[in-house]
Amino acid sequence: MAQRGYPFAIEAADGEWLRFRNHAWGGAPSFDFRPDYGDEPRLEGMHDWLRAADQSPFLNNLVVQRHFPDRIESVINRTRRTVTPAGVREVAIASADELGALFEGVFAIEVPEVAAVWDKAGRASGPAF
Repeated sequence: MAQRGYPFAIEAADGEWLRFRNHAWGGAPSFDFRPDYGDEPRLEGMHDWLRAADQSPFLNNLVVQRHFPDRIESVINRTRRTVTPAGVREVAIASADELGALFEGVFAIEVPEVAAVWDKAGRASGPAF
């Protein structure tokens, strides 16, 4: 299957579980799920970990993402990442001013202390996505 040019699959996994297989440039390569199953306490626990744990990639990295009809735009620390069905393009962001222009022009957000965000993104210690 494909959606907006990005191939993916949903296939049988173990037992009653299904497996989602993401496109080559997706954030998670795959995950398993059941349509009739939800573990709210487990989801809440993972949310809390992602939000607050020292090892969380979201706590230790600058991550901004926006989906457009023809592409997915991201900033990961000091790198701009553009994903299209044809592939990935990554370009280093050269300055705080360039980062601020990306925030406003691509992501439609205003960041009043962009210099502080730039500095912290340069010290990012988390794992790569």
